[in-house]
Amino acid sequence: MEKNLVYHSATLPSQHGKRPFSFDCRYIRSKTPKPLIIFIHGFKGFKDWGHFNLLALAGISDLSNGWREEILAQWKRDGVRYIHNARTMQNMPLYYSLAEDFLKQQDRFDMASVASQLKIPALIVHGTHDMTLPVSMAQSLKSWLPNAHLILMEGADHTFGGYHPYPIHALPHESKKAADAICVFLKQSGLISD
Repeated sequence: MEKNLVYHSATLPSQHGKRPFSFDCRYIRSKTPKPLIIFIHGFKGFKDWGHFNLLALAGISDLSNGWREEILAQWKRDGVRYIHNARTMQNMPLYYSLAEDFLKQQDRFDMASVASQLKIPALIVHGTHDMTLPVSMAQSLKSWLPNAHLILMEGADHTFGGYHPYPIHALPHESKKAADAICVFLKQSGLISD
């Protein structure tokens, strides 16, 4: 790791719930102005998964996850729904309050509508072997963002070669290719300079 790398971890109080919002800030100490890049990742707010402290990719196009009426009714009766994580073999609990919040604000989570309002350069990077989020989600995002640049990383999975815990200080091959493509996009878009 670079010796001038500054790392801060903190929380902000939530305006909508009881759990605070955790965030990290990382930068190389210098007097040079820096761009701000915000990324959000993590199932149930697990932001430190694997190598995603180095890189975050694979976007979702449908936040409802196909919650049909019978699924919602059962979820409401049980109060919790478990989603199996094939990588960790855990059953991840989703409490019905998530569905209630989503349903109350569904228009704010309509990705097609939100994407159509985006007025800045957009890049979509997705692995062709992503078993968590199908490639069709990336293609849907692209259809709603016709000016977006879509990169399908051949052979990359949902984690772009990363795993948890990730003890290596270098990115996996697929992640490195994605990071390089992201840097090219940011430079070509004028969002960062050399």
